[in-house]
Amino acid sequence: MSEFDTRRVDALAAAEIGEYPAVKAPADPIFVDIEDPANLESLFYKLDVLKYALIVECKEIDHLITVLQKERAEKEAEYAPEIEEVEKKIMAEILKHGESFKCSYGSAAFRKAYERASWDDKKLQGFAILHPEILECRKVSVVEASVQIKVGGKK
Repeated sequence: MSEFDTRRVDALAAAEIGEYPAVKAPADPIFVDIEDPANLESLFYKLDVLKYALIVECKEIDHLITVLQKERAEKEAEYAPEIEEVEKKIMAEILKHGESFKCSYGSAAFRKAYERASWDDKKLQGFAILHPEILECRKVSVVEASVQIKVGGKK
């Protein structure tokens, strides 16, 4: 008789041929609040077996997905330089004119540049009237103008 618990291996082997044997688990003191721990363990066992069976059954599909994703990535790499060039031209044109643009093929939303303060500027500006030394702690950054391009309803 073997010293090792082979239930998991047996279950995985059974799952490969579509069999889902029932399991009677011993009572476990961890499950003192659970009415029937053997039934719960049996349910976890069945869930484990079913998930493994799904993995086994989808192995070929997963391989095809991986192959197709690789092919798509190669095609994207071919198109990427030209797409990037056209997007840069659109952005430059929008930034040059400072206006959003929309047509039947897509849109470009212009966002003007602005300063961003890293504190509650309204409240602390009022406080700074009485305590101008606080202005030494003020940090302001300029957020550059930007363009968001959407083509055919996608970003």
